[in-house]
Amino acid sequence: MSRCLFFIVLLMLIQYPGLPQNAFEFTYSTQEDDMVGESALDNDGNIVLVGRIGNVIEQTFDAFIMKVFPDGSYLEKRFVRQDTSSYFSIINILENGNYFVTGSFSSDGDKESRENFWIVIMNPDFDIIDEKYYTVPAGYLGFGSTVKSLKDNDGNIALVSTAIRQYTHYQVGDFLLYKFTQQGDSLLSRLYPTFPDARIHGFFQMPGTDSLLLFGRGYLQSGLESMNYMDKYLNISSGINLSFLESSNIHGNNIWMNETEFYTLGNRTISSNYSNEYFISLFRMRKNGQLMAELQLDRPDTIEYRAINQAMVLADDSVIY
Repeated sequence: MSRCLFFIVLLMLIQYPGLPQNAFEFTYSTQEDDMVGESALDNDGNIVLVGRIGNVIEQTFDAFIMKVFPDGSYLEKRFVRQDTSSYFSIINILENGNYFVTGSFSSDGDKESRENFWIVIMNPDFDIIDEKYYTVPAGYLGFGSTVKSLKDNDGNIALVSTAIRQYTHYQVGDFLLYKFTQQGDSLLSRLYPTFPDARIHGFFQMPGTDSLLLFGRGYLQSGLESMNYMDKYLNISSGINLSFLESSNIHGNNIWMNETEFYTLGNRTISSNYSNEYFISLFRMRKNGQLMAELQLDRPDTIEYRAINQAMVLADDSVIY
C-alpha cells in the first residue's frame, strides 16, 4: 500500500525581497511510512523539512530531509546507514546559510535504543560538510525522539532532548541539554533526572537577556506541566506550575510581543453536566508565568487537536496558527 506524505506550504505572508508571494499545495507519495518532525525557513526563502522514512511495522527508518522551493519544486535526500535505524529531529539554519540538522541513530538498527546523538552539517544542496556523534550517558538506553533547539545570543545552538532509562517495567526520559558551536563542537551538557518522565514542549530565548525558558513535564516532581527558567549555561534554577491553565502540553514557537509577553497554545478540556468540551486555547502570558489573555479556538460538538510542530508563525504584528 502506498504511503502518502502531504505538504501544505504557505509562503504568502513571508516577506523576502525579490521572491514572489504565493501559496500552493502538493502531494508527495512513497511506498513507505514517512514522518516530518520539524521545519525551517532557510536564508533563500525555501522550506526545509526533516524527519524519517521507512517501515513502521519492522521499525526500520532512515533519516530524511526535503527542501521545497517557492515554485513548488523540491529536493530530497535519504540518509541510509547500513544496519542502523535513524531519523532527524530538528533543523537550524546557520549564519552562513548551511543547515545544522540534529538526530539520533542506533548502531544495531534498534529504533528503541538509539544510543548515538547525531549532528549533520550540510550545505543547501544537502552535501555533508561535517558529522559528529555523541554517545548516550552511562546507564541510559538511548535518546528520545523529541528535540527542541534555538540559537542563543552568542550564536551557539542550544538543544534540549531526553535520555531514556529503564524504570521498573517502563522506559522513561530525563532532560538532557546540550550547547554546540555552529561547527557542531560540544560546549557543555546538562542532565536533569525527572519524575515520572521528561516531556519537552517548548524552548524559548527570553529577549533582552541570556536566560532561557523550557516548557514541559518532569522538572517538577509532581509531573505537571511547568515553565522552567535556566541561565545561558543551561542550569535550571526554578519552575512554575502551569496546571492553572487547565491545559495539557503547553507548546509555542518562541513568539514574543515584547520583552515581557509571549504566546503559547495547548489543548483545553472543560467538564460540565457530566460531559466534556474539548478545544484549543491560545494563551498570552508574561515571562513570570502570569496569564494575560486566552483565546479559545472552538468548534461546538467537535474535538480539536493542536498542531505542535512549528504551529505558529509571526507575520508583521499578527500571529497565524
